[in-house]
Amino acid sequence: MIARIFSPSKTRNQPKTNRRGAYTVEMAVGLPVVFLVILCTFELLKVSKVRHAANQGAYEAARRLVIPGGTSGEAVAAANHIVRTNGLEVDSIQIQPSVITRSTREVTVQLRMRFKNEWSFASLLSGKNIQSQCTLMHEYASMFLD
Repeated sequence: MIARIFSPSKTRNQPKTNRRGAYTVEMAVGLPVVFLVILCTFELLKVSKVRHAANQGAYEAARRLVIPGGTSGEAVAAANHIVRTNGLEVDSIQIQPSVITRSTREVTVQLRMRFKNEWSFASLLSGKNIQSQCTLMHEYASMFLD
């Protein structure tokens, strides 16, 4: 009795199924889905990189402007440096106010870029504008509060 419990049962005849074709069908259906998920992940990572570069460029430009003696030229150069380091280009930079004096309280930089998508299979976001805006308090404003 004990030997019968632990020994493989030869009385049960289970039919052997032929699964060779099933594996091929599963691979043919599943593999394109896996590749699509991987490619979409790369696409989203590229969009995230462009958004981060735009945010960082706007911040660096605003940071150059809030330092006493900062100029618009330095701000534009800082934004272009950050964005070009990532292989991108700035379409436009708007600085408010255009003239920064000792009485300036806040500085706002708005940066606009165009998303270019040369290598991917999906061009859903290609040609779309990406904007970033950063507002910082001028350092003179914190020193000479009314």
